[in-house]
Amino acid sequence: GTLYKLGNGQQYIFNLEPGMHVIEYKFWCRRKKTINLNVVTGSNYYIEFEYDVLWGGFKLSKKSKLQ
Repeated sequence: GTLYKLGNGQQYIFNLEPGMHVIEYKFWCRRKKTINLNVVTGSNYYIEFEYDVLWGGFKLSKKSKLQ
C-alpha cells in the first residue's frame, strides 16, 4: 500500500518478509499492471523495466528475476 516514484536510472532495494506480495506499477498513460511475487527465505529477486518500442512507455525486462 506504499507509493514510490522512480526517476530514470533510480532503484529501490526492499527487504520483504516471506510470502505473497503484490507489486503494482504504471508508467505514463499506460494502464496499471500487477506482479505477484512469492518471496521465499534466502532468495533474491530483481525487477527491471525497459522501454517498450512497440507500445511506448515501459515494460518488464527479460532480465527480471521473479522466481
